[in-house]
Amino acid sequence: MLDQRDGRRLAPFVAATIPGELDTVALAAAGDTEAFAALYERYLGPVYRFMAARAGSPEEAADLTQQVFLNAFRAIGRYRAGSPGFAPWLFRIARNLSTDASRRRRPTLPIDDLPTAR
Repeated sequence: MLDQRDGRRLAPFVAATIPGELDTVALAAAGDTEAFAALYERYLGPVYRFMAARAGSPEEAADLTQQVFLNAFRAIGRYRAGSPGFAPWLFRIARNLSTDASRRRRPTLPIDDLPTAR
């Protein structure tokens, strides 16, 4: 499906905005925890699958998914209604956390174990 604003392709679940989602996001941004819970229920599965494809284990995917929603809850007041949508905003948070986790998983060598130059 194409985004009508700029012609970019969107994932089907992103393009299929549920009726009233913008209102739900606005309520969540105003501090309504039940509205945020509705968004959580809508996006939990897609966010977990996104993280599971990138995480080192199912446990890490679950932890990262939890962190995505915690970060989103803390930042929902800064969400701009004129932006491309809630899902892209949420998945940007997920992508950033996934990248950070990947960097932490990268193996490192202590400097003492590095070969010396001759």
